[in-house]
Amino acid sequence: MKTVLLIILFFFILNHSFSQKTSLLIRTNGDSIICKIDSITDTEVYIKLRTVEYTWAKSSISISEVASIKYNVSSNDIRYSKSDSISIKRSIRYFNKNNINVSTDLILYGYWTILFVVNYERLFTISDHFAISGKIGLAPFIFYKIPPLIFEVNLLAGKSLAIFESAIGIINILQKGYGYDNNIIPYLRFNYRLQNTNWFLFKIGPTIYFDDLVFFGVGISLGVTF
Repeated sequence: MKTVLLIILFFFILNHSFSQKTSLLIRTNGDSIICKIDSITDTEVYIKLRTVEYTWAKSSISISEVASIKYNVSSNDIRYSKSDSISIKRSIRYFNKNNINVSTDLILYGYWTILFVVNYERLFTISDHFAISGKIGLAPFIFYKIPPLIFEVNLLAGKSLAIFESAIGIINILQKGYGYDNNIIPYLRFNYRLQNTNWFLFKIGPTIYFDDLVFFGVGISLGVTF
């Protein structure tokens, strides 16, 4: 009986020792670390990390690599630390910066027509919730000898994988005819954008085109990010 009590007491002390309040250090690259903060200087944050042997190892991180520190976090509160890490990785800052997507716009211009475009897009992060992107596309029209080019600038805003996107762009038609009166057609686009942090991209939304007349379209895009 005494042996059982001693074992219970041992594990109680062990659990109490490692369930005490610690800190959650969030690095600028998105990693989150459960640790103890020893001290902070102008250049370094000195910490203790829990090892697999249930001891604490001393380490340090350059203060330029630290985004924020949350104090009084339980090292046993797995749900908290995991959800915190996931919410960080879901922000715009951690989206893949490049994507190739195929978009299809159903356009009403006196008659219904389809604009099919292959695009390359590059993302530039502003913050966790805002980014801009530049896009160039090629529209392989069957009835054009020279496919039109598409140039677009986007503003992205949101706090999760599903975000709002607004864009301004132009269709540069290098060959006149087929109902289009101008060589350059500007447009505005508003999209619901779903992008995970690995590879998938989906967009859907309306587009307003400005030729001699204003006309409208609805577009869908599917792509791969990298």
